[in-house]
Amino acid sequence: MEKIKWIRQSIIDKDYTCLIDGYMLRVEQMCEGHYWWCVYYKDEQLHEPTNNFASSLNRAFGYCEGMYYAHCQTN
Repeated sequence: MEKIKWIRQSIIDKDYTCLIDGYMLRVEQMCEGHYWWCVYYKDEQLHEPTNNFASSLNRAFGYCEGMYYAHCQTN
């Protein structure tokens, strides 16, 4: 599998995306210590059964990457 390469969308905001194999992974800082994350496949959002929030940037990246890797293996 390809290595995840996150791109910061702006110097001011802490919004990140990654385009890989038809997927878009996205992380956005909502406020200090509160990150929203999401994974899209072919422009459709993949739904997380619990919630799409994390307490740190690294955790949000990890949740996105985990969902991406899990979905890749089933499709």
